Amino acid sequence: MKKSRIAGSPSGPRLFNKRDNQMIGLVFVLPFLIGFVFIFARMLYDGLHAAFSTAQLGTSGMTYTFTGWDNFYYALRVDPLFISRALEDLKSLLVTIPLIMIFSLFVAVVLNNEIWGRTVFRVIFFLPVIVSTGLLTELDANNAVMTTMSAAAVESSGDSALASIGDISLFLQQLQFSPGLIEAVSGVANNVVEIVNRSGVQILIFLAGIQSISPSIYEAADVEGATAWEKFWKITLPMVSPIMVVCLVYTVVECLTGSSSPLMSHIEYLAFTGGKFGEAAAMAWLYFAAVVLVIGVAVLVIRGIGRAGRNAGEGR
Repeated sequence: MKKSRIAGSPSGPRLFNKRDNQMIGLVFVLPFLIGFVFIFARMLYDGLHAAFSTAQLGTSGMTYTFTGWDNFYYALRVDPLFISRALEDLKSLLVTIPLIMIFSLFVAVVLNNEIWGRTVFRVIFFLPVIVSTGLLTELDANNAVMTTMSAAAVESSGDSALASIGDISLFLQQLQFSPGLIEAVSGVANNVVEIVNRSGVQILIFLAGIQSISPSIYEAADVEGATAWEKFWKITLPMVSPIMVVCLVYTVVECLTGSSSPLMSHIEYLAFTGGKFGEAAAMAWLYFAAVVLVIGVAVLVIRGIGRAGRNAGEGR
């Protein structure tokens, strides 16, 4: 009798073992590996080569003249905008990333419950991801009719959105809150739409992670008399902590490398308008190192949260 059959049935379908799962995973990542070897690896080499050289675009292609660390010195000590815009990006990251992660996890927990129309809500939250794709974004940017209507609406309403944010700031000032807190709250209110638009993928990832948790764990917690709050902190959050790392990396890369990033716009302008390809490449590598550092710190924090939740659950 052959091994790995369901319920001892010789004719039943074969169960997947660990090696089979590894092969299936390899098949899924194979397109990325092929693309990295034949496309991205060459691009990374050219970018690193340009960062240590003076790169000039001629009729015969790009020519490089080795200059050592001069481009990095230019980025850190000569360019007046690199450090300020990098700090501006990282400052906005400290506010935007936690909000996106918390909002995505909250919506995923809510949508995991048996609520009416949850499929419709899933579509609604994921719809901005489809709308914000390259082609639709380009069509929306060139939509002269909607631009004219939006301008007319702003003129007729006296820019009600900005007025509402101003009212929030004025209210907090009357309560004598600190200027830093007032600025943070105003920034959050100004970025509500952006946070919702950027949370579609994260919501689906968190939802998939929550649904992979065995219901028997929650049933055992109910028998022990655990409340919904205790089940979230001691079961849901520790179990989805690996998924949080995936969402975190995706969110950081999306926020720091998008067209809305001031530093990315500066690097693009420096390279393709100013013709300073070497200096732009050095800035991009410095920015890449800062992004990796931010991701590393955030991963350590998330793992610490998951470990603390697991320890609390074991000590219950």
